[in-house]
Amino acid sequence: MNAEQVHEELARFTQTVVEDDRLYVWFLELKRLPGEARRLELARMVGKMRVAGEDAGVIGATQLLAQPQVFEGVSKAIEELRGV
Repeated sequence: MNAEQVHEELARFTQTVVEDDRLYVWFLELKRLPGEARRLELARMVGKMRVAGEDAGVIGATQLLAQPQVFEGVSKAIEELRGV
């Protein structure tokens, strides 16, 4: 993915989490995990997504969340959009 695609996928991911209460709860649970546990959980999820044939962009966005600075940025955006 190029930089523009990465931005688009992260924006799409963020908007989806904001709009879907179930995904929002999942994200909050992920946020509560310590860094290494979060990274491992995201890696497990990416593996499941690949097996399930999920969209490559969604998989890429999920992988990027393992980077602390990316996760923090997405987290802040979700909080702002949900008015938290």
